[in-house]
Amino acid sequence: MVKKIIISKKGVDIGNQKIGHVVGHFNHIERLLKLLLIFYIEPSGTKKEFVEEILLNNSILNFSSKLKLFLNINQEEKWLKGKNLDEFNKNILSLNNIRNSFAHAEIKIYVPAERGKNGEPITHYIVDNFKNDGTFKEHIADELIIEFNNKYFSVEQTILRILHQLDKQ
Repeated sequence: MVKKIIISKKGVDIGNQKIGHVVGHFNHIERLLKLLLIFYIEPSGTKKEFVEEILLNNSILNFSSKLKLFLNINQEEKWLKGKNLDEFNKNILSLNNIRNSFAHAEIKIYVPAERGKNGEPITHYIVDNFKNDGTFKEHIADELIIEFNNKYFSVEQTILRILHQLDKQ
């Protein structure tokens, strides 16, 4: 796949925009999950500030822990069941993996030998990472972003629907 590596300020800036898109949108999902937990717990008085600012703070309770809390509460509340729960789990874990790929991997910029319609070089931004089984995999960043966006909208809509249900109670 790799023919030529290009390092330029413009290329680095575009790579950083791709990272920012994925990380920023993932942070939004984490904020929604935090809000859902706050709505469910319904803290009041001084406990409200403690829960919102301390207990659910990202540096104290990471995303995976918030997700575990949500899934535990869901067992009782049954907001998501069966196929819907399985799809939500698959999508939110995939979002987390893609986010980690962008946040922790180096984005490489490749210009393969093929050319576009007008003869201009085609630039690929590649995200590489090691999978859990120790194998190495390269991903074209734009393809991962499309996958991320599709799963993002599904997860976002699911959490917003549950928040709407909680708000009605």
